Amino acid sequence: KIDAVLEKQYKTSNVQPKPFVNEETFVRRAYLSIIGRNPTFEEYSSYQKVTVVNKRFELIKFLLKHPGYTSNLYNFWADTLRLRERLNNLNNFNGGPYIDYIKDCIAANKPYNVFVKDLLLSNGSYYDNPATGYYYRDLGMPLDNLIGTGKVFLGTDIGCAQCHDDPFQDFTQRQFYEMAAMFNQIELRDRNNKEFREKFASLRKEVDELIKADPMKNRGLNNQINNFVRATQASLEIQPEKQMKLPHDYNYKDAKPLDVVAPKTLDGKGSIVNKQDLRLDAVNWMVNPSHPTFTKNIVNRYWKWVFGKYIIEEFDNIHDSQLLNSELMNILANIFVEVKYDTREFLYALYCTKLFHREMYEGAFANAEKFVFIGPVKQRLTAEQIWDSVISIANEKPENFTLEFHTSYAQLMKTGLEQLTVDGIKKKVEEYNTVMRGKYEKAPKLGNIYLVRASEINDQNPANTALS
Repeated sequence: KIDAVLEKQYKTSNVQPKPFVNEETFVRRAYLSIIGRNPTFEEYSSYQKVTVVNKRFELIKFLLKHPGYTSNLYNFWADTLRLRERLNNLNNFNGGPYIDYIKDCIAANKPYNVFVKDLLLSNGSYYDNPATGYYYRDLGMPLDNLIGTGKVFLGTDIGCAQCHDDPFQDFTQRQFYEMAAMFNQIELRDRNNKEFREKFASLRKEVDELIKADPMKNRGLNNQINNFVRATQASLEIQPEKQMKLPHDYNYKDAKPLDVVAPKTLDGKGSIVNKQDLRLDAVNWMVNPSHPTFTKNIVNRYWKWVFGKYIIEEFDNIHDSQLLNSELMNILANIFVEVKYDTREFLYALYCTKLFHREMYEGAFANAEKFVFIGPVKQRLTAEQIWDSVISIANEKPENFTLEFHTSYAQLMKTGLEQLTVDGIKKKVEEYNTVMRGKYEKAPKLGNIYLVRASEINDQNPANTALS
Protein backbone atom coordinates (compact mmCIF):
# COMPACT_ATOMS: atom_id res chain seq x y z
CA LYS A 1 0.00 0.00 0.00
CA ILE A 2 2.80 2.41 0.87
CA ASP A 3 4.74 1.58 -2.29
CA ALA A 4 1.61 2.15 -4.40
CA VAL A 5 1.06 5.64 -2.94
CA LEU A 6 4.71 6.56 -3.55
CA GLU A 7 4.59 5.25 -7.12
CA LYS A 8 1.55 7.43 -7.74
CA GLN A 9 3.43 10.45 -6.40
CA TYR A 10 6.38 9.74 -8.72
CA LYS A 11 4.07 9.77 -11.75
CA THR A 12 2.14 12.84 -10.65
CA SER A 13 5.32 14.80 -9.92
CA ASN A 14 7.16 13.40 -12.94
CA VAL A 15 10.18 12.27 -10.91
CA GLN A 16 12.23 9.10 -10.96
CA PRO A 17 12.85 7.16 -7.74
CA LYS A 18 16.41 6.43 -6.73
CA PRO A 19 17.89 3.04 -7.72
CA PHE A 20 18.17 0.28 -5.16
CA VAL A 21 21.29 0.03 -2.99
CA ASN A 22 23.74 -2.88 -3.09
CA GLU A 23 23.94 -5.52 -0.37
CA GLU A 24 26.84 -3.88 1.48
CA THR A 25 25.00 -0.57 1.80
CA PHE A 26 21.76 -2.27 2.76
CA VAL A 27 23.32 -4.26 5.60
CA ARG A 28 24.93 -1.16 7.10
CA ARG A 29 21.71 0.84 6.74
CA ALA A 30 19.56 -1.88 8.27
CA TYR A 31 21.81 -2.28 11.30
CA LEU A 32 22.13 1.47 11.88
CA SER A 33 18.44 2.14 11.45
CA ILE A 34 17.01 -0.82 13.36
CA ILE A 35 19.52 -1.55 16.15
CA GLY A 36 21.41 1.72 16.12
CA ARG A 37 24.94 0.64 15.23
CA ASN A 38 27.10 -0.69 12.41
CA PRO A 39 27.28 -4.47 11.99
CA THR A 40 30.34 -6.18 13.38
CA PHE A 41 32.63 -7.97 10.95
CA GLU A 42 31.17 -11.28 12.08
CA GLU A 43 27.59 -10.07 11.55
CA TYR A 44 28.40 -8.68 8.12
CA SER A 45 30.16 -11.88 7.07
CA SER A 46 27.27 -14.01 8.31
CA TYR A 47 24.80 -12.05 6.21
CA GLN A 48 26.92 -12.42 3.07
CA LYS A 49 26.89 -16.22 3.48
CA VAL A 50 23.09 -16.44 3.70
CA THR A 51 21.47 -17.83 0.54
CA VAL A 52 17.75 -17.82 1.45
CA VAL A 53 15.21 -16.06 -0.74
CA ASN A 54 14.31 -12.54 0.43
CA LYS A 55 17.22 -12.49 2.83
CA ARG A 56 16.87 -8.71 3.25
CA PHE A 57 13.42 -9.18 4.73
CA GLU A 58 14.72 -12.00 6.92
CA LEU A 59 17.45 -9.71 8.23
CA ILE A 60 14.87 -7.05 9.05
CA LYS A 61 12.82 -9.60 11.01
CA PHE A 62 15.94 -10.74 12.86
CA LEU A 63 17.01 -7.21 13.78
CA LEU A 64 13.55 -6.22 15.01
CA LYS A 65 13.88 -9.02 17.60
CA HIS A 66 17.50 -8.19 18.43
CA PRO A 67 18.20 -6.65 21.89
CA GLY A 68 19.80 -3.75 20.05
CA TYR A 69 16.36 -2.81 18.73
CA THR A 70 15.19 -2.12 22.28
CA SER A 71 18.31 -0.09 22.95
CA ASN A 72 17.91 1.93 19.76
CA LEU A 73 14.18 2.62 20.08
CA TYR A 74 14.76 3.55 23.71
CA ASN A 75 17.01 6.37 22.45
CA PHE A 76 14.06 7.58 20.35
CA TRP A 77 11.77 7.63 23.39
CA ALA A 78 14.45 9.04 25.66
CA ASP A 79 14.57 12.12 23.44
CA THR A 80 10.81 12.27 23.02
CA LEU A 81 9.96 11.90 26.72
CA ARG A 82 13.05 13.82 27.94
CA LEU A 83 14.21 10.86 30.01
CA ARG A 84 17.12 11.17 32.40
CA GLU A 85 18.30 9.63 35.63
CA ARG A 86 18.07 12.92 37.51
CA LEU A 87 14.32 12.92 37.06
CA ASN A 88 13.59 16.02 39.15
CA ASN A 89 15.05 18.06 42.00
CA LEU A 90 14.24 15.53 44.72
CA ASN A 91 17.54 14.16 46.04
CA ASN A 92 17.70 10.34 46.15
CA PHE A 93 14.86 10.18 43.62
CA ASN A 94 16.29 8.25 40.68
CA GLY A 95 14.77 7.95 37.19
CA GLY A 96 16.18 4.45 36.74
CA PRO A 97 12.93 2.53 37.38
CA TYR A 98 11.09 4.78 34.91
CA ILE A 99 13.86 4.27 32.33
CA ASP A 100 13.64 0.50 32.85
CA TYR A 101 9.88 0.67 32.48
CA ILE A 102 10.18 2.30 29.05
CA LYS A 103 12.75 -0.29 27.94
CA ASP A 104 10.53 -3.13 29.17
CA CYS A 105 7.58 -1.75 27.21
CA ILE A 106 9.69 -1.66 24.05
CA ALA A 107 11.10 -5.15 24.59
CA ALA A 108 7.62 -6.55 25.25
CA ASN A 109 6.30 -4.71 22.16
CA LYS A 110 3.46 -3.23 24.19
CA PRO A 111 0.87 -1.80 21.76
CA TYR A 112 1.45 1.90 21.35
CA ASN A 113 -2.05 2.94 22.41
CA VAL A 114 -1.76 0.82 25.57
CA PHE A 115 1.70 2.26 26.25
CA VAL A 116 0.29 5.79 26.13
CA LYS A 117 -2.70 4.89 28.32
CA ASP A 118 -0.51 3.23 30.93
CA LEU A 119 1.71 6.30 31.19
CA LEU A 120 -1.09 8.84 31.36
CA LEU A 121 -3.27 6.81 33.76
CA SER A 122 -0.47 5.76 36.11
CA ASN A 123 -0.87 6.15 39.86
CA GLY A 124 0.39 4.80 43.17
CA SER A 125 3.91 4.54 44.52
CA TYR A 126 6.67 5.32 42.03
CA TYR A 127 8.58 2.24 43.17
CA ASP A 128 5.60 -0.05 42.58
CA ASN A 129 4.47 1.66 39.36
CA PRO A 130 7.41 3.46 37.72
CA ALA A 131 5.15 4.65 34.88
CA THR A 132 4.31 7.49 37.28
CA GLY A 133 7.75 8.80 36.33
CA TYR A 134 5.95 10.43 33.39
CA TYR A 135 4.42 12.89 35.83
CA TYR A 136 7.37 13.06 38.21
CA ARG A 137 9.50 14.24 35.27
CA ASP A 138 7.60 17.54 35.50
CA LEU A 139 7.16 17.67 39.27
CA GLY A 140 5.57 20.98 40.26
CA MET A 141 4.79 21.89 36.63
CA PRO A 142 1.42 20.23 35.81
CA LEU A 143 0.48 22.70 33.06
CA ASP A 144 3.85 22.24 31.37
CA ASN A 145 3.30 18.49 31.58
CA LEU A 146 -0.09 18.90 29.88
CA ILE A 147 1.47 20.96 27.08
CA GLY A 148 4.12 18.25 26.63
CA THR A 149 1.43 15.58 26.53
CA GLY A 150 -0.33 17.42 23.71
CA LYS A 151 2.86 17.77 21.67
CA VAL A 152 4.23 14.25 22.24
CA PHE A 153 1.07 12.17 21.88
CA LEU A 154 -1.27 14.35 19.79
CA GLY A 155 1.12 16.45 17.72
CA THR A 156 -0.85 19.42 19.05
CA ASP A 157 0.73 22.51 20.60
CA ILE A 158 -1.67 24.07 23.08
CA GLY A 159 1.00 26.11 24.86
CA CYS A 160 -0.13 29.50 23.52
CA ALA A 161 -3.64 28.97 24.88
CA GLN A 162 -2.31 28.80 28.43
CA CYS A 163 -1.96 32.60 28.35
CA HIS A 164 -4.40 33.76 25.67
CA ASP A 165 -6.74 32.57 22.94
CA ASP A 166 -4.69 30.99 20.17
CA PRO A 167 -5.58 32.61 16.82
CA PHE A 168 -3.70 29.97 14.84
CA GLN A 169 -5.49 26.92 16.20
CA ASP A 170 -8.78 28.31 17.50
CA PHE A 171 -8.07 27.05 21.01
CA THR A 172 -9.28 29.48 23.66
CA GLN A 173 -7.61 30.06 26.99
CA ARG A 174 -10.72 28.70 28.64
CA GLN A 175 -10.49 25.48 26.60
CA PHE A 176 -6.90 25.05 27.78
CA TYR A 177 -7.96 25.18 31.42
CA GLU A 178 -10.95 22.94 30.77
CA MET A 179 -8.55 20.33 29.39
CA ALA A 180 -6.17 20.96 32.29
CA ALA A 181 -9.06 20.19 34.64
CA MET A 182 -9.12 16.66 33.19
CA PHE A 183 -5.65 16.06 34.71
CA ASN A 184 -6.00 18.30 37.74
CA GLN A 185 -6.93 15.56 40.21
CA ILE A 186 -3.34 14.32 40.26
CA GLU A 187 -1.45 14.93 43.48
CA LEU A 188 2.28 14.17 43.46
CA ARG A 189 3.34 14.12 47.07
CA ASP A 190 4.55 12.19 50.07
CA ARG A 191 2.13 9.76 51.60
CA ASN A 192 0.83 12.58 53.68
CA ASN A 193 -1.53 10.78 56.03
CA LYS A 194 -1.80 11.55 59.74
CA GLU A 195 0.35 8.59 60.79
CA PHE A 196 3.15 9.61 58.47
CA ARG A 197 3.00 13.27 59.55
CA GLU A 198 3.30 12.27 63.19
CA LYS A 199 6.21 9.95 62.44
CA PHE A 200 7.99 12.60 60.38
CA ALA A 201 7.52 15.23 63.12
CA SER A 202 9.02 12.80 65.62
CA LEU A 203 12.00 12.22 63.33
CA ARG A 204 12.61 15.94 62.88
CA LYS A 205 12.54 16.44 66.62
CA GLU A 206 15.06 13.66 67.14
CA VAL A 207 17.33 15.04 64.41
CA ASP A 208 17.17 18.56 65.90
CA GLU A 209 18.28 17.17 69.27
CA LEU A 210 21.20 15.30 67.65
CA ILE A 211 22.33 18.42 65.80
CA LYS A 212 22.07 20.49 68.95
CA ALA A 213 24.16 17.95 70.90
CA ASP A 214 26.93 17.71 68.27
CA PRO A 215 26.62 20.23 65.40
CA MET A 216 29.83 19.16 63.65
CA LYS A 217 29.20 15.43 63.70
CA ASN A 218 25.60 15.79 62.55
CA ARG A 219 26.15 18.57 60.04
CA GLY A 220 23.73 18.19 57.14
CA LEU A 221 21.79 15.41 58.87
CA ASN A 222 18.55 17.37 58.71
CA ASN A 223 18.64 17.67 54.90
CA GLN A 224 19.84 14.09 54.51
CA ILE A 225 16.94 12.69 56.50
CA ASN A 226 14.37 15.02 54.95
CA ASN A 227 15.44 14.34 51.34
CA PHE A 228 15.65 10.59 51.73
CA VAL A 229 12.30 10.27 53.49
CA ARG A 230 10.57 12.44 50.88
CA ALA A 231 12.01 10.31 48.09
CA THR A 232 10.95 7.01 49.67
CA GLN A 233 7.40 8.13 50.29
CA ALA A 234 6.71 9.64 46.85
CA SER A 235 3.33 8.63 45.49
CA LEU A 236 0.88 9.75 42.82
CA GLU A 237 -2.60 9.99 44.27
CA ILE A 238 -5.96 10.97 42.82
CA GLN A 239 -8.02 13.60 44.64
CA PRO A 240 -11.49 13.69 43.03
CA GLU A 241 -12.48 16.86 44.87
CA LYS A 242 -9.75 19.04 43.34
CA GLN A 243 -10.95 21.80 41.03
CA MET A 244 -9.28 23.82 38.29
CA LYS A 245 -9.62 27.59 38.30
CA LEU A 246 -8.95 30.15 35.61
CA PRO A 247 -5.84 32.30 36.16
CA HIS A 248 -6.06 35.50 38.20
CA ASP A 249 -5.49 37.63 35.08
CA TYR A 250 -8.11 35.98 32.87
CA ASN A 251 -9.42 38.75 30.62
CA TYR A 252 -12.22 37.37 28.44
CA LYS A 253 -15.95 38.03 28.75
CA ASP A 254 -17.07 34.40 28.98
CA ALA A 255 -15.84 34.03 32.58
CA LYS A 256 -14.19 35.82 35.47
CA PRO A 257 -10.68 35.41 36.91
CA LEU A 258 -10.40 32.47 39.32
CA ASP A 259 -13.72 30.98 38.19
CA VAL A 260 -13.89 27.19 38.53
CA VAL A 261 -13.89 25.56 35.09
CA ALA A 262 -15.76 22.42 34.15
CA PRO A 263 -13.53 19.63 32.78
CA LYS A 264 -13.76 19.08 29.01
CA THR A 265 -11.68 17.54 26.27
CA LEU A 266 -10.07 19.99 23.86
CA ASP A 267 -12.75 19.49 21.23
CA GLY A 268 -15.47 19.93 23.85
CA LYS A 269 -17.17 16.72 22.71
CA GLY A 270 -15.69 14.05 24.95
CA SER A 271 -18.17 12.69 27.49
CA ILE A 272 -17.40 12.91 31.22
CA VAL A 273 -18.34 9.72 33.05
CA ASN A 274 -15.36 8.93 35.32
CA LYS A 275 -15.55 11.72 37.88
CA GLN A 276 -13.30 9.85 40.33
CA ASP A 277 -10.44 10.05 37.83
CA LEU A 278 -11.19 12.37 34.92
CA ARG A 279 -8.02 11.26 33.17
CA LEU A 280 -9.86 8.12 32.06
CA ASP A 281 -12.22 10.17 29.91
CA ALA A 282 -9.44 12.41 28.59
CA VAL A 283 -7.15 9.52 27.68
CA ASN A 284 -9.91 7.45 26.09
CA TRP A 285 -10.67 10.45 23.89
CA MET A 286 -6.98 10.88 23.05
CA VAL A 287 -6.11 7.31 22.06
CA ASN A 288 -9.26 6.60 20.09
CA PRO A 289 -8.29 5.58 16.52
CA SER A 290 -10.79 8.14 15.25
CA HIS A 291 -8.92 10.99 16.94
CA PRO A 292 -7.72 13.28 14.13
CA THR A 293 -4.05 13.38 15.17
CA PHE A 294 -3.25 10.64 17.73
CA THR A 295 -2.23 7.97 15.22
CA LYS A 296 -0.93 10.34 12.56
CA ASN A 297 1.34 12.01 15.06
CA ILE A 298 3.27 8.84 15.87
CA VAL A 299 3.43 7.51 12.30
CA ASN A 300 4.88 10.88 11.26
CA ARG A 301 7.55 10.52 13.95
CA TYR A 302 8.35 6.90 13.03
CA TRP A 303 8.53 7.85 9.34
CA LYS A 304 11.25 10.37 10.19
CA TRP A 305 12.98 7.76 12.33
CA VAL A 306 13.23 5.43 9.34
CA PHE A 307 13.46 7.74 6.32
CA GLY A 308 15.23 10.82 7.64
CA LYS A 309 12.48 13.41 7.18
CA TYR A 310 9.05 14.03 8.60
CA ILE A 311 6.08 14.01 6.26
CA ILE A 312 4.87 17.01 8.29
CA GLU A 313 7.92 18.99 9.35
CA GLU A 314 6.24 20.76 12.28
CA PHE A 315 6.04 17.39 13.97
CA ASP A 316 4.71 18.56 17.35
CA ASN A 317 2.04 20.79 15.80
CA ILE A 318 0.59 18.95 12.81
CA HIS A 319 -2.90 20.46 12.88
CA ASP A 320 -2.79 22.85 9.94
CA SER A 321 -0.77 20.96 7.37
CA GLN A 322 -2.30 19.99 4.04
CA LEU A 323 -0.37 16.76 4.45
CA LEU A 324 -2.34 15.75 7.54
CA ASN A 325 -5.04 14.18 5.39
CA SER A 326 -2.84 13.25 2.46
CA GLU A 327 -3.13 9.80 0.95
CA LEU A 328 0.25 8.76 2.35
CA MET A 329 -0.55 9.90 5.89
CA ASN A 330 -3.95 8.23 5.80
CA ILE A 331 -2.47 4.95 4.57
CA LEU A 332 0.19 4.95 7.30
CA ALA A 333 -2.34 5.70 10.03
CA ASN A 334 -4.70 3.00 8.73
CA ILE A 335 -1.90 0.44 8.70
CA PHE A 336 -0.95 1.21 12.30
CA VAL A 337 -4.56 0.81 13.37
CA GLU A 338 -4.90 -2.42 11.33
CA VAL A 339 -1.92 -3.98 13.11
CA LYS A 340 -3.47 -2.90 16.44
CA TYR A 341 -0.69 -0.40 17.19
CA ASP A 342 1.97 -3.09 17.03
CA THR A 343 5.13 -1.00 16.67
CA ARG A 344 7.35 -3.85 15.46
CA GLU A 345 4.83 -4.83 12.82
CA PHE A 346 4.43 -1.24 11.65
CA LEU A 347 8.18 -0.63 11.47
CA TYR A 348 8.59 -3.94 9.62
CA ALA A 349 6.22 -2.57 6.97
CA LEU A 350 8.30 0.60 6.65
CA TYR A 351 11.60 -1.28 6.42
CA CYS A 352 10.18 -3.60 3.75
CA THR A 353 9.06 -0.77 1.46
CA LYS A 354 10.98 -0.21 -1.74
CA LEU A 355 11.79 3.26 -0.38
CA PHE A 356 13.98 1.90 2.41
CA HIS A 357 16.04 -0.04 -0.12
CA ARG A 358 16.72 2.92 -2.42
CA GLU A 359 19.76 5.16 -2.58
CA MET A 360 19.65 8.27 -0.43
CA TYR A 361 18.18 11.58 -1.53
CA GLU A 362 20.74 14.35 -0.91
CA GLY A 363 19.03 17.37 -2.47
CA ALA A 364 17.09 20.28 -1.03
CA PHE A 365 13.45 20.19 0.03
CA ALA A 366 12.43 23.82 0.36
CA ASN A 367 8.78 23.16 -0.48
CA ALA A 368 7.82 20.57 2.12
CA GLU A 369 4.22 20.37 0.89
CA LYS A 370 5.35 19.06 -2.51
CA PHE A 371 8.30 16.94 -1.41
CA VAL A 372 8.33 13.40 -2.81
CA PHE A 373 10.34 10.62 -1.15
CA ILE A 374 12.34 9.22 -4.08
CA GLY A 375 14.81 7.80 -1.55
CA PRO A 376 15.51 8.02 2.19
CA VAL A 377 16.68 11.52 3.04
CA LYS A 378 20.35 11.73 3.96
CA GLN A 379 20.84 12.57 7.63
CA ARG A 380 23.68 12.69 10.09
CA LEU A 381 24.32 9.78 12.40
CA THR A 382 23.20 10.52 15.92
CA ALA A 383 25.71 10.68 18.77
CA GLU A 384 24.26 7.39 20.02
CA GLN A 385 24.73 5.65 16.66
CA ILE A 386 28.34 6.84 16.44
CA TRP A 387 29.14 5.77 19.98
CA ASP A 388 27.42 2.39 19.69
CA SER A 389 29.21 1.71 16.40
CA VAL A 390 32.58 2.55 17.96
CA ILE A 391 32.10 0.27 20.96
CA SER A 392 30.95 -2.58 18.71
CA ILE A 393 34.56 -2.64 17.46
CA ALA A 394 36.04 -2.81 20.98
CA ASN A 395 33.27 -4.99 22.43
CA GLU A 396 32.13 -7.97 20.35
CA LYS A 397 28.85 -8.20 22.26
CA PRO A 398 27.87 -4.62 23.08
CA GLU A 399 24.31 -5.57 24.06
CA ASN A 400 25.41 -7.97 26.78
CA PHE A 401 25.58 -5.34 29.53
CA THR A 402 22.43 -3.76 30.91
CA LEU A 403 22.12 -1.72 34.08
CA GLU A 404 20.67 -3.77 36.90
CA PHE A 405 20.86 -1.35 39.82
CA HIS A 406 17.33 -0.04 39.24
CA THR A 407 15.75 -3.13 40.81
CA SER A 408 17.97 -2.91 43.89
CA TYR A 409 17.30 0.81 44.11
CA ALA A 410 13.51 0.36 43.96
CA GLN A 411 13.58 -2.32 46.65
CA LEU A 412 15.75 -0.11 48.84
CA MET A 413 13.38 2.84 48.56
CA LYS A 414 10.27 0.84 49.50
CA THR A 415 10.44 1.90 53.13
CA GLY A 416 7.68 1.34 55.68
CA LEU A 417 6.98 3.63 58.63
CA GLU A 418 8.56 1.14 61.02
CA GLN A 419 11.90 1.65 59.27
CA LEU A 420 11.76 5.42 59.61
CA THR A 421 14.20 5.81 62.46
CA VAL A 422 17.27 8.03 62.36
CA ASP A 423 19.60 5.03 62.53
CA GLY A 424 17.49 3.11 60.04
CA ILE A 425 17.53 5.97 57.55
CA LYS A 426 21.28 6.45 57.96
CA LYS A 427 21.73 2.78 57.13
CA LYS A 428 19.44 3.11 54.12
CA VAL A 429 21.40 6.11 52.86
CA GLU A 430 24.63 4.12 53.10
CA GLU A 431 23.02 1.26 51.15
CA TYR A 432 21.76 3.78 48.59
CA ASN A 433 25.26 5.20 48.10
CA THR A 434 26.67 1.67 47.73
CA VAL A 435 24.07 0.77 45.10
CA MET A 436 24.70 3.97 43.15
CA ARG A 437 28.50 3.57 43.23
CA GLY A 438 28.36 -0.04 42.08
CA LYS A 439 26.01 0.21 39.12
CA TYR A 440 28.81 -0.11 36.54
CA GLU A 441 30.92 -2.67 38.42
CA LYS A 442 30.19 -5.45 35.91
CA ALA A 443 30.50 -3.27 32.83
CA PRO A 444 33.33 -4.04 30.35
CA LYS A 445 35.93 -1.28 30.22
CA LEU A 446 38.75 -0.02 28.04
CA GLY A 447 40.93 2.08 30.30
CA ASN A 448 38.46 4.34 32.11
CA ILE A 449 35.79 4.10 29.42
CA TYR A 450 32.78 1.85 29.86
CA LEU A 451 32.13 -0.18 26.72
CA VAL A 452 28.36 -0.09 27.07
CA ARG A 453 25.65 1.07 24.73
CA ALA A 454 24.42 4.66 24.84
CA SER A 455 21.09 3.51 26.28
CA GLU A 456 22.94 2.30 29.39
CA ILE A 457 24.75 5.59 29.99
CA ASN A 458 23.12 7.97 32.44
CA ASP A 459 23.59 11.70 32.79
CA GLN A 460 25.34 11.53 36.16
CA ASN A 461 28.14 9.13 35.27
CA PRO A 462 31.52 10.89 35.48
CA ALA A 463 32.94 8.57 32.78
CA ASN A 464 30.20 9.61 30.38
CA THR A 465 32.02 8.81 27.14
CA ALA A 466 31.83 10.95 24.02
CA LEU A 467 28.10 11.45 24.57
CA SER A 468 28.78 14.09 27.23
